[in-house]
Amino acid sequence: MYIGKALKYAFVGGSVAIIYFLIKRKYFNADFHIKDIWKVLFISYVIALLSQTVFPEINYGIAANTGKPYLDIYYILDGPSELNLKPFHSILQMMTGSGININPEDVIKVGILNLLGNLVMFMPFGFLLPALWRKCEKFYITFLAGMFVSVGIEMIQYFIGRSTDVDDVILNSAGTVVGYICFICFRHMYKFYSKKSITVKKRFKRSNS
Repeated sequence: MYIGKALKYAFVGGSVAIIYFLIKRKYFNADFHIKDIWKVLFISYVIALLSQTVFPEINYGIAANTGKPYLDIYYILDGPSELNLKPFHSILQMMTGSGININPEDVIKVGILNLLGNLVMFMPFGFLLPALWRKCEKFYITFLAGMFVSVGIEMIQYFIGRSTDVDDVILNSAGTVVGYICFICFRHMYKFYSKKSITVKKRFKRSNS
């Protein structure tokens, strides 16, 4: 459910970004660069991220009884906002099942899914930010950016009836670090194969000369 909703928003955001770059290229003679691909992916990711964290629910269609179109925009409120400022408190609860209403057989499964969900959610952020902006190639800038974005999301969630949890910030920040490591590995591989490709081309030219 959550993945499907995120993909829908990502598709819309990516489509708008692609249309923008196509118009820019056609009417302003702007060249297409590899960074434009990263920009499309980043916009798609940000829209998907916000759809899972701060965007309201949107329900639309045509009413069966009246035949008229409708559009409902609302937040799903399960009760008053919950606030946890104790590091690793929610993580331990999820992994042990203490203090939460979960079937004992599903504790490990739900805990792992929750941890991985918050971790994976910010991995694209840690990868795409340094891919787009040279300044963000410095680890501490990307790390602080991921942490501050996570804190901002948690603060907004408190005022829209959702839980605010310092453990989410910890996991999101860890996801940013993992994404950054993936970026560094990708960059080294790209440079390695680029140099290898250039060397092969030079040897090919020499053999034909």
